[in-house]
Amino acid sequence: GKYAQQEQFGFRIVGMRVYSPNQKHGDEGEADEAGYQFYGKQFGRGLESREQVKQALKTYFGAGLGQSEPRSPQANNGHVEHALVREVRIKSISSILQQLRMIRKWFEENTTLLFCASSLLLVYEGDLSLGVPDVTTLKMIDFGRVRRNSPEGDPGYLHGLKKLEGLLLEVLRDEEARLGLSTRSINGTSR
Repeated sequence: GKYAQQEQFGFRIVGMRVYSPNQKHGDEGEADEAGYQFYGKQFGRGLESREQVKQALKTYFGAGLGQSEPRSPQANNGHVEHALVREVRIKSISSILQQLRMIRKWFEENTTLLFCASSLLLVYEGDLSLGVPDVTTLKMIDFGRVRRNSPEGDPGYLHGLKKLEGLLLEVLRDEEARLGLSTRSINGTSR
């Protein structure tokens, strides 16, 4: 098939656009004049291991920060920037997980529809200058091949949702560990 690892991962990344203000137009990495870097189908098809898929998700959620690690503390804003990184990444990943769980719950109860070639659109606003700490949206799209009367529901779509949820949980835990935070539940209480 086009993407041999889709069975293993349960989904594929067919593209993502991230804001990379430090990546100037014409630099390696193909950022456009506005500072957006595009990762297309070939990038997604090249993700062959679980770690590579996880790193792609980390790259996506690192957008707008200029780099994947927090910058060294500055005299005036070191603590502020650290808090902003935590706010954007942790809350955004948590919000996507909450939305993903709602979709997964629907698929667990679904006994009538089969979704062929449907997609999830994940939107994440990582611009710290906007002053809005948590702008995330997860939507199902591409319904041209939905079929009725599937007695088993859609085990393939459900499999992909569970795999994506597991990878996002790993990214969240890695980020919490990197920032020196205790492992938290999605609502922010310690475990």
